[in-house]
Amino acid sequence: MTVPGGYKYGGCRLWGHAWMEVPSDWTPAYGIPMTVRCERCDMERRDAVGRYTGMIESRRYVYPEGYEITTEEGYDRPARVDFRLEWLESHLIESPPEPAPTTKRRKR
Repeated sequence: MTVPGGYKYGGCRLWGHAWMEVPSDWTPAYGIPMTVRCERCDMERRDAVGRYTGMIESRRYVYPEGYEITTEEGYDRPARVDFRLEWLESHLIESPPEPAPTTKRRKR
């Protein structure tokens, strides 16, 4: 599978999100709201945390426009390796091959 052309969230799909805590502007049905936002793509993760247990009671994501990749019939969503290959293609520069390691021993 290839990555859709012009897709701008490849860094998060490849390396994962760079979460930072932000104020919560929502109220969960139960628990305490805990919100983090990705510094790269602005996705929000909204967790409802149990007041006494500290357990995640519920979690939902608020996606930025264009983040979700829709699949056409018969095609899968790109995997992490697809984003890695795209990154390699955009960062490869023609360079001389690395020299082979030598097997010579140093004289004492």
